Amino acid sequence: MKTWEYKGLETHPRHSKNNSGVQSSKVLGIPWNVIHDYFTIDVKGLLELDTSKPVTKRIVLQSAGKIYDPVGFLSPYTIKLKCLLQELWLRKLA
Repeated sequence: MKTWEYKGLETHPRHSKNNSGVQSSKVLGIPWNVIHDYFTIDVKGLLELDTSKPVTKRIVLQSAGKIYDPVGFLSPYTIKLKCLLQELWLRKLA
């Protein structure tokens, strides 16, 4: 993928620096660290769950829908979440 990017990283407008000062570019909507050649996925928003309300099927479905993973890096986790949702429907819970 490095050959796909422009050689002059400092001058190319497509690259941006994130909060930690690392140059990154987006590939399929996922931030890619151009210098060290790795993807970063922010899961902080997924881990926050409003515990003041009871967990319902709607909340589980919303959590599954928040995950943007076109490449499938998070598939082991999204499949478990979808299996949980299916089990809730089968048992007629929540």
